[in-house]
Amino acid sequence: MRLLFTLALWTLTFFSTLGQEKIEKQKVTFLNQHFYEISEKDLEQRAYKRVENQLKSGERMIWIFDLENRMVSQLKIGFNNVEKFNQEIREEFDENNALKTQTLKNLDNGKYITFYFNEGEKTGQVTFLGDRTYSIWRTELDSEQSSNRDEFKPGLDQDKLQTLFINNLDYPNSARSTRQSGTVELALLISKEGELKQVEVANAYLIHKALANEALRVIRLYDGPFYPALDTNGNPIEAWMYIPVRFKLG
Repeated sequence: MRLLFTLALWTLTFFSTLGQEKIEKQKVTFLNQHFYEISEKDLEQRAYKRVENQLKSGERMIWIFDLENRMVSQLKIGFNNVEKFNQEIREEFDENNALKTQTLKNLDNGKYITFYFNEGEKTGQVTFLGDRTYSIWRTELDSEQSSNRDEFKPGLDQDKLQTLFINNLDYPNSARSTRQSGTVELALLISKEGELKQVEVANAYLIHKALANEALRVIRLYDGPFYPALDTNGNPIEAWMYIPVRFKLG
């Protein structure tokens, strides 16, 4: 799979050439714990700071820092001239600035590959091949297996959830009358036992309140099952998962 071989090349190309490129404009925003934008006045939810540079080439370079100015992640969004697709390259770091994950995502079809690291050694890998098909690898190459979900993240019954929203989601009149639309990003905290511990709207600052409340109402009707995230050793861990709920006016 060519995607596997081009990730390292494009990471080096994108991040090493930044200093040679001219910045067209810069934008600084504050983020909540889910990495969504919040009001500059909202000190209570402030968890991260995002610095985004628009380059002359048209590419975007983004750094995210925690409140102690430690880099949490860096991204570059642009066009892959070798594979001919729009892509996002993301690297995430721990509190000691050690690399945790490295992801290459095809923005045209949603496919991606993520590598997991521990002390510089690759300990896991997931490749999303499309149509709920994933290839999971942990520690040893002979452990590679297929799955219907990204096991490094929490999950649920997608078919049951889709049916639930089709049958229950309404477009709030207050939002419809003012022509409000958009995607509500629901954040669900799933325990290592596979239980829902908390649910909230990750992008509340960016979405109409009536749309957010309707998405929350429906997701609370879902009674399981939930599947916990598994670390690179296959052990269940507590983690957040995110569900987009789209409201579109006809």
